[in-house]
Amino acid sequence: YYLVSLKSPRRHLWSLFTQCKYSPWGREQTDPTDFPNDNQKHSTRPNPETDEADFEAWLDHFLFDGKPSMERTNMYRCYHPSNYQSRSFTTHHYKARQVIHETELLPIWEDVRARYWNNFEWVGLAEFFHESKCLLFYRLSLGPTLYPWADEYVAQHCTCSQSSRHTK
Repeated sequence: YYLVSLKSPRRHLWSLFTQCKYSPWGREQTDPTDFPNDNQKHSTRPNPETDEADFEAWLDHFLFDGKPSMERTNMYRCYHPSNYQSRSFTTHHYKARQVIHETELLPIWEDVRARYWNNFEWVGLAEFFHESKCLLFYRLSLGPTLYPWADEYVAQHCTCSQSSRHTK
């Protein structure tokens, strides 16, 4: 099976930003840079008073005339937010967080389609974890190899009505 779980792009950007700002790894990476952090430099507690302004400054850093800048490879030694999830599908570099060359900012959609989209058996959404899990287990219960535990899970934990279930 080809499986993938994706996150809402907006929530994913926030997650990348807070990883850079608050995690031990992120602080180690960004401390020697001018990463926007009006909070105490070593604080691990979110500060709503500064987070929104810092987030906006972080995003603005990667823009030029309101569009993603191809010259902005200075990532504060952390993440470059432009098309992050899409780039991770197409990069030939082992660290998808990095943008080594400006052409890596834009995913090669033909590569994505050819290598992934046409082959995915299941796409989960992090914001709908339970629903995605139900869909996965339902899909497993329909496969050529029967997984009785998957069918049991769907019956016990998912809100699919029996009459709307696909006939095996």
